[in-house]
Amino acid sequence: MNDESTGNGPTPGPEDPLAQWLSQFGGGSGGQFDLQRLLAQAQQAMAAMAGRTDASGIDWAQTTSAARHVVAALGPDPVPSTTDQRRVAEADRLASLWLDDHVGFEQLTHQPSAWSRAEWVERTTASLRTVAEPIATRIADALATSFSQQFRAPEGVPAELGQFGAMLTPMLRASAGSMYAMQLARTIGRLAGEVLSGGELGVHLLPEPRVVLLPTNVTQFGEGLGVS
Repeated sequence: MNDESTGNGPTPGPEDPLAQWLSQFGGGSGGQFDLQRLLAQAQQAMAAMAGRTDASGIDWAQTTSAARHVVAALGPDPVPSTTDQRRVAEADRLASLWLDDHVGFEQLTHQPSAWSRAEWVERTTASLRTVAEPIATRIADALATSFSQQFRAPEGVPAELGQFGAMLTPMLRASAGSMYAMQLARTIGRLAGEVLSGGELGVHLLPEPRVVLLPTNVTQFGEGLGVS
């Protein structure tokens, strides 16, 4: 008898990259993998994601929360006081006295407001979503399409494996959306620490036309000018 000649069973060679790749998903010994277990794990992952994201793959509630964490890391962000609100209203009235005679725009119906950075995040995320969501959707679509084009089940592989690519597509979309959402949250948080008003970015972000100032940012901006 020569047990050494049999070894421990077949192992995937360098010419079998598919088996090597699949072995990381619940693979067994000897280069074999449990296809049913693989599909079950994919189904569980999909079920865990259900309801957490929309078509873009982004959890917008989580993105907003992450942006607020970025804002919190920038320093104190007090809620504007009654004095802050009064000063913004007075500045709006003074500006209107001059502007009303020189511009043809209709007067704003909403009262001017002073916002904190956190409130700016909360009140503008819906508008930022309309700008960012198409980009996130295209990124997710591109990743999913690239995967489906590259994933080809060779002959001899169980037919169920053909379902694997389709099952992974939602997870790939969610992954792409999550990566984009992290970048977006940091961007929103940093913008909230720099903007002085609600409409200076050249993009319509406010839920309605109104005058909005961020006293904390205005104060910091003024400190750099050397004037009171």
